[in-house]
Parts: sequence; structure tokens; C-alpha cells
Amino acid sequence: MLDRLVPRDNGIRTPLEIVYNGVADHKQPFHASNALALTIALQNEPNLKNITFQNNPLGDMGAWSFASLLFVNKHIRTICLENCEIGPLGATALAEALSYACPLLVLQLRNNAISTVGAIALLRGLSGNMNLLELDLSSNGIGHGMEIYSAVEDLLRRNRTLRTLSLASNRLGEMGFQRLAEGLKANPTLRVLELAQTGLGHRAGAALRDALEIGRAH
Repeated sequence: MLDRLVPRDNGIRTPLEIVYNGVADHKQPFHASNALALTIALQNEPNLKNITFQNNPLGDMGAWSFASLLFVNKHIRTICLENCEIGPLGATALAEALSYACPLLVLQLRNNAISTVGAIALLRGLSGNMNLLELDLSSNGIGHGMEIYSAVEDLLRRNRTLRTLSLASNRLGEMGFQRLAEGLKANPTLRVLELAQTGLGHRAGAALRDALEIGRAH
């Protein structure tokens, strides 16, 4: 059973929030097949605003279902799919939805397995997105590579709405921090950049703080 489902009340358009915290609360896990049935039912729900599914084995197919929902339901503002076993294919599906003028404001994918491949897809999909305010990709097995460095820098140079970006508990490497700093210098909107447990040293941290200040001065 869903933890919270706020429906319409006496004809009044009440915001609808769906919350389901599965394994951590010893509930029946919510699988990809459940997600598909739910998203089909919610395609034309105008009051749906927030979706939170934590600690459920949704996998890539579950993420694909929610991505498909974003194409048809333009009222959703927040999706949190934390610890849901989402891999690169699921992240790529969400990236495609975000690249098509999606009105989503918050996407939280903490503690999944999207890897560097999935992160690249999401960051590229967001480069032209003018709505998302918060992106959480922490603890996702994102690693080194020129392609991910380029995707991060390009996002920060081109995106003008993102306020919070979390890359915590991933390994970007020294070159990754340098490219982050270059992107930040051209970004006037980002306010929070989470980099805990990324191997960030004092020197790179100082360079990033300076880059943030330069960006804010634009």
C-alpha cells in the first residue's frame, strides 16, 4: 500500500502526492510492473505534483515508466527515486524526458547505479532544460573520464535554472574538479554544489569556491 496518496476532495483540486518507502519499512517491494500500472493510471491526473519511491527494486524498467509519464503529464514537479536499483538505461530514459521541455523541478536519484554512462546522459539532457532546480546524483558509481568531465562543464555553462547539484560519493578525479571549476565560472545560478566523499582536496576546493564567486558575479 502507498504510504501517502492525497486525492481530490469534494471537487476541489487538491495537490496529489505519492509516497512509498518499501524495503526500509519492511513493506511489500514496489517492482517495475507495479510502476508501469501506476504510471498508466496517472497519465491524465492533473493534480499529481510529487512522486517519492525509496528503497524499491524498480530497476531500469521502473525508471522508464516514470520517464514516460513525464512526457504526457506536465503537472509533476518532484520525482525522488532513491535506492531503486536504477542503472544507465533508466537514467537515459529520464534524460530523454528532461530534454523535452519537461516542467520537472526536482529529480533525486541518490544511491542508484546509473554509473558514468547514465550520468553523462542526464547531464547532457539537462543542458538545454530551463526548469529543473535540483539534481541529486550522489552515490551512483560515477567515475573518471573526459566525456563525463565535458558533460559536467557543458551543463554548468549552458543551464541557467539549476540551483542545486549533488555529485557526492562519486569519484570525479582532479581533472573533473578542474572542469567543474571552469563551468562554474560561467554559471550565475548554481547555489549549492555537494561534493562530499569525492576525494576533493583543499586546493581543488578553494578553486571551486573561487569559481562559484566568479559565476555569481555575472
